[in-house]
Amino acid sequence: MQTITAASTAPAPLLLEYHTPQQQQSNYPADVLVDALPYIDQFDQASQEMVDQMLQEEIKRDPAAASASALDVMKRVPELKKFNSFQSGFLDTELPRLTRGHPIAPMDFKRYSLPAPDESNRNNPAAWHQAVSNAQAQVEHQNLRLLNLELINTYGSNTWINYNKYLEQVHERLSKILTSHQSEIQEINIQRKLEQTQCGTQLKILEERWRASVAKNGRISVACNELEQELASLQKELDELKAHQPEKSDKAPEEPSKMQDDTETTSTSS
Repeated sequence: MQTITAASTAPAPLLLEYHTPQQQQSNYPADVLVDALPYIDQFDQASQEMVDQMLQEEIKRDPAAASASALDVMKRVPELKKFNSFQSGFLDTELPRLTRGHPIAPMDFKRYSLPAPDESNRNNPAAWHQAVSNAQAQVEHQNLRLLNLELINTYGSNTWINYNKYLEQVHERLSKILTSHQSEIQEINIQRKLEQTQCGTQLKILEERWRASVAKNGRISVACNELEQELASLQKELDELKAHQPEKSDKAPEEPSKMQDDTETTSTSS
């Protein structure tokens, strides 16, 4: 597994923080850039050590994150968008109750009862008027219930049948979308595997060439060093020979023709 690092005079960023120029210009955040080929890469011990080292570097940058609890981590998560489509007054009261863990309040059946005025109000017309109004309301409520039951018996079955058909259509449409996305994901994974498998052979050939070139360069470097040492030794021997060679006389030897003329002149005079 190969990793890309940024070359600059400033301290190199962590691998998990590095961005390519294409990613910096794009609209989507890319927090991780590891050019891994999972279908052909082999996660060896060296890769595990590299990952551990990256994690340790991240922990050194933010030691509090290493000992943070799940609640502290959740505080860093940005608040989700609030959806009020299904919010109602009942939910506004029930959700806090559930959060506090309080039991649900018992049902109040007083509205369904028909209490008569108590002994102290038996002769009070206002109390009897209130009791009669309550009875009339209960009778009207029961009439509405009967009417709703008749409507349900007449139209309820067809309404539920149509609603179930609608739900089936929604389910079928969503199932098709899900199947389409799953097929796309499967095709992407298959294409990715094929591409990585096909380039894996070429990568191995290039890696072998790189290793051979590195070894060849190493041998050439060793040979160059040996030649430099041999050249330095020969130069040292040459300097020593020049140092031990006798110095030549400053007077140049006479030419042979001149010496012959001097010999002839001497014999003539004799």
